Amino acid sequence: MIVGRCTAGGCNVLTIGPRCVDHDVPVTRTFTRGRPFRRSETTTGPAPAPAAAGPVIPADPLAAVSAPAGLVTVA
Repeated sequence: MIVGRCTAGGCNVLTIGPRCVDHDVPVTRTFTRGRPFRRSETTTGPAPAPAAAGPVIPADPLAAVSAPAGLVTVA
């Protein structure tokens, strides 16, 4: 039988395991490399480094293809 009543005294909730969610023992997690957290606005720490200036991309992507600089055509 897969589904049964909770084994806690006086509880009539149907469950798949021996106990229902309300009477089950809470799980304790162990984080071996430290507890993960999401950085919040109140967290103090070093400011992120500004992005380095990258190559300039022309507004027209075909401009560099139609007139390459520095090339000489010999007829």
